[in-house]
Amino acid sequence: MADEQDNEQKTEEPTEKRLRDALEKGDVPRARDVGLLAGMAAAWLIVAAGAPRTASGVAEVLLPLIENPDDFRLDGSAYDVLHGLSWVIGGIGVAMLPVLGILLAGAAASALGQGPLVSTTERIRPKLSNISLRSGWRRIFSRTALIEFCKSLAKLTAIAGAVWFAVAPYIRWTEGIVGMDVAALPNLLRDLTLRLLLAVLLATVLMAAVDVLWNRLEWRKRLRMTFQELKDEYKQTEGDPHLKARLREIRRDRSRRRMMAAVPRATVVIANPTHFAVALEYDRSRMPAPICLAKGADLVALRIRTIAEENGVPVIENPPLARALYASAEIDKLIPLQHYQAVAEVMMYVLRLKGGTARRTGS
Repeated sequence: MADEQDNEQKTEEPTEKRLRDALEKGDVPRARDVGLLAGMAAAWLIVAAGAPRTASGVAEVLLPLIENPDDFRLDGSAYDVLHGLSWVIGGIGVAMLPVLGILLAGAAASALGQGPLVSTTERIRPKLSNISLRSGWRRIFSRTALIEFCKSLAKLTAIAGAVWFAVAPYIRWTEGIVGMDVAALPNLLRDLTLRLLLAVLLATVLMAAVDVLWNRLEWRKRLRMTFQELKDEYKQTEGDPHLKARLREIRRDRSRRRMMAAVPRATVVIANPTHFAVALEYDRSRMPAPICLAKGADLVALRIRTIAEENGVPVIENPPLARALYASAEIDKLIPLQHYQAVAEVMMYVLRLKGGTARRTGS
């Protein structure tokens, strides 16, 4: 529950510094399905290209031993035994180099493709929360665990569908396999294996793409900041123009949201038909003069008018007064003295409109 409340308070996107600090601590958004994709791609390449060459290389080493074992008779000395073993193991190792190279290339690609490799002890440092029964149960029944379960179920379904798609055409051939020439079986099995691996590989590409996108979004969401954290970071890195611009943008957005939320309680909105709109509130018992609740130009003005109309606030078109108020009035402050007379006339007109509406409703 506390974690959910913390996440609700973290409304600001992480800064570049926060993302950089997370990467330096080893907090890299790595998708496990990318490793699976690399493994499947390596397996397909091994079967398609590496297996025939590897098999022939191993055969070149082992066939002479099988066909002419007398040529490799050992006299029992340690040197002779080691020499024979090194020759066999070396020959097989050379033949296996393409396979090992493909596997290593796949592993390196899956690791480097998701972010920089970082050497840090931060991720392996022991934490008491990891051995807490309460924390363990919360992790098991958390939103993340539920999402991971759904993802695993979707992956299983996708792979099962891919396997069926690959194997289904061969099912009708099973009866003919009994009478098939033995020499043709390896090629048939190789074709079936390649088709199966390719189908699963294509399914894995889709799963890995979704997994990468999901992990990246969850990583950024987890690193979100509260507005206070953003201000604290600004104090630490004061002078950073990007952070200054970010804070200004956040303040403008917050101010605009508060301004729009105040429009429904306005007494009147004075507008230029398309360019300016100023929302005013006036209560004779509480304020000496009207207060400017909101003002805006172009799209903001249109939004103010829309909210006012949705909430039954009168919209009066007076272009000269709307322009003057937009230029001189300040949000949440009394309107300038020079506009009292013009605004008073508008307020009287609005009161007459409301009075006429009330009389018609009463009759």
